[in-house]
Amino acid sequence: GLAQIGVKAGDRVALLMANYAEFVPLAYAVWRLGATLIPMNFAFRANELGYVLKQSGARVLITMNDFRGLDYVGMLDQLAPGWERGATAAFPNLKAVVLFSATSRAAMTTDQLLAKGQGKTAPPNPAQPDDPAVIMYTSGTTGLPKGVLQSHDNVLRISYALAYHQAYREGRRTLFSLPLYHAFGLVVGVLASTWVGGAIVPQMIFDP
Repeated sequence: GLAQIGVKAGDRVALLMANYAEFVPLAYAVWRLGATLIPMNFAFRANELGYVLKQSGARVLITMNDFRGLDYVGMLDQLAPGWERGATAAFPNLKAVVLFSATSRAAMTTDQLLAKGQGKTAPPNPAQPDDPAVIMYTSGTTGLPKGVLQSHDNVLRISYALAYHQAYREGRRTLFSLPLYHAFGLVVGVLASTWVGGAIVPQMIFDP
């Protein structure tokens, strides 16, 4: 589906999503195309969302409509009126916004994105070890968030080392509420589990 809307090697795809199961196949789909994943902090306010979208040069944004009192569609309306129709003056590189669930807006949904890919064959995987896999933005405690680039080789080596040194057993299942936009949740949770054929059980929030 991502390939059908024009995502290709070298593109950057921003993913603004809480710990929904769909986060994982969307991330793998981005990597499969040789594109770079930008997992975004879902606590961002409008100014932070706008800064990261523009500074990263994201071509596609896949976002929740809202979460825990934050209205991301409303933020987009504030930042870039007309975003449903493609690139805007505020975000000249942003060609498409995909919403996690249907609204009255004209934007594509993740279900429609999936439908676009049905029956299609993905192109050959162009990704190389030193290509950027992830750009993670820091908390920006002394200024605006800063993008930290990590290659495929980086994240694979780190996740393997974690699984090895923590003696992951075959089929290990890890329950956590760490956000998947953070390196801990994405690398220690999702990627490390794959080395042992394991699984993650992600929680939306921490509730003892």
